[in-house]
Amino acid sequence: LSRANLEEVQQVVRIAKQLTLDRTTREDEIAILTGYNAQVVEIKKQLALNGMRDITVCTIMKSQGSEWKYVIVSTVRSCIQEEIDKTPTRSWENSRLGFIADAHQINVCLTRAQEGLCIIGNGYLLESNALWRKLLNHYHMNRCLTTANAIKIKKGTSLRQ
Repeated sequence: LSRANLEEVQQVVRIAKQLTLDRTTREDEIAILTGYNAQVVEIKKQLALNGMRDITVCTIMKSQGSEWKYVIVSTVRSCIQEEIDKTPTRSWENSRLGFIADAHQINVCLTRAQEGLCIIGNGYLLESNALWRKLLNHYHMNRCLTTANAIKIKKGTSLRQ
């Protein structure tokens, strides 16, 4: 069963568009990675509608061995906050998080970017997984965590002072 999350599709396309607006980043320097073929198809459709055909869009597994200047990750899976188990079993994680709970897939998607990484997903759901919880806490402590709508691309400046 392949999945798609159209809200995430809109966000990743918006972010990719922002990256290329000032023409200092080429489309072929960007990759959008996801765990699901259905999401790949939807993202490619939206990119094409926006005239962006040179951005790599593929599954996390297919990205192994490749690197790009910028990587945007779409985690796809989501559910309402009330359905999230704070002490999930492996079976619950597999059914709710799917591929994105796999440590190997997490490692692959986090290590494809040379300069910039952006992860789009349901933070409440992701933090139900121990590894994602550690990552999100790290990003939060380093002021690198925000809502998707608040993401604005600022190139040429450092996040740290």
